[in-house]
Amino acid sequence: MLAAAASFAVLSTGLAAQTATADTRYQPAPSSPVKTGGHSPIALAVSPDGAHVYVANFGSDDLSVFDTAAGTFGAPIKTGGSEPDGVAVSPDGVHVYVVNANSGTLTVLDTVTGRFGASIPTGGVDPTGVAVSADGAHVFVVDHNSGDLAVFTTATGTFALPEKTGGDSPQGVTVSPDGAHAYVTDSGSGDLAIYDAATGLFEPTLHSGCANPTRAAISPDGAHVYITNITSNDFQVFDTATHTFSAPMPTGIDRPEGVAVSPDGQTVYVTGENGNQMTAYSVDSAEFLPPWSTGGSAPTAVAVAPDARQLYVTNETSGDITVIQRQESPVISTRMLPDAVAGSAYSGGQLAFTGDPAPAFSVVAGHLPDGLRIDTEAGAIVGIPTRAGHSSFTVAATNDAGSTIRELDLTIDPAATPPPTVPPTDPPTVPPTTQPTVPPTTPPTSTTPPTATPSPSAPAPEPRQSQSPTLPPASGQAGQGGHLPEVDG
Repeated sequence: MLAAAASFAVLSTGLAAQTATADTRYQPAPSSPVKTGGHSPIALAVSPDGAHVYVANFGSDDLSVFDTAAGTFGAPIKTGGSEPDGVAVSPDGVHVYVVNANSGTLTVLDTVTGRFGASIPTGGVDPTGVAVSADGAHVFVVDHNSGDLAVFTTATGTFALPEKTGGDSPQGVTVSPDGAHAYVTDSGSGDLAIYDAATGLFEPTLHSGCANPTRAAISPDGAHVYITNITSNDFQVFDTATHTFSAPMPTGIDRPEGVAVSPDGQTVYVTGENGNQMTAYSVDSAEFLPPWSTGGSAPTAVAVAPDARQLYVTNETSGDITVIQRQESPVISTRMLPDAVAGSAYSGGQLAFTGDPAPAFSVVAGHLPDGLRIDTEAGAIVGIPTRAGHSSFTVAATNDAGSTIRELDLTIDPAATPPPTVPPTDPPTVPPTTQPTVPPTTPPTSTTPPTATPSPSAPAPEPRQSQSPTLPPASGQAGQGGHLPEVDG
């Protein structure tokens, strides 16, 4: 970024050894300038998405729409008023507000239909400046010849009664990011008037110390208002907290008029109506770049793309706009590289860098370790180192804005030695445990014989009779149970 530059140059050449800061340069795009299709383009505004630039053609009473991707204009659209002198876009990009100086009106373009609505009188004379609040609720219009500010409410489509600024010839207006205040430059009295949106009244005017404060732009944080002074060729910074002005600073260009602030708040761009030049102011260093040509005649207004990579400038006399490309020389911020390991893919070689457009990379001194190379587009050291060792080398990064180099060292560590292989030890064989055989237990035999159970089909045995042994009968006795022998008589 410009704010990071230690020194400023429109062109950078050669190698900046070990640089830690970037130089920025600006140059018209190859296709610039581009005719608007209208006459005397005097003011412009960029859509929030950066896709379109809306240009007010003061001399032909129309609005031209520039397609930033195609780099071309469509057919101009009549505004419905006379001498369009200021243009602003709503935060959602749906509406474009154009003030028509000669007819004293505000006309609104619907970007969806591509048509303007009915003209709305501002209530004042010769409206020249217009700005939209960040929430899109209000549009602030400066009426140059009647010395007032008219506030338009977008929800109702109506103006409140104009409020006198307290100056002679108000010309430019810018609104704080919170919408609480509008700052109005007065080219006749040399004053800055501050409008309080809460009360609807102006605070006492503050004298800038310069004769012709012309246009104003506010920083994204609302802390500062940047003011161009067209007749004294200088520039001032107003502190919104302390309500104090810086001393006038020479811009280096003739009749500075248009002014715009970069989205990051670090750079302020100023166009010089005479000399066909413009310049840039670094907020951090409080210095201006040397002027450069816009490529057109009578640059009156400037706007910045949302990504800050392009500037758009109206050239009133030549009837065209210039697209200016912002370029930043490369910076390599990497100072040390992590070690690599031989035989392993290197993953720590991505360099940290900036540059716009993206730079190309090369090794301009020394050599990379064997097996490694530099990716010329990505800025990374990649590959698989083949052997251990140490290398010193110098990397260069180059783009259209300049070049830079960085000396680096890289150590390749040897591959880790694997531990010796130990064969696995088989566990000892343990024979299976044999359980002792236990014979089945035989129940004891009963001494009592079992009682026989008679078969139901067999007859019960006759009980045995006890028999006494037969003894020979004793003499003269009859035998027991026998018959006595018969005796003859």
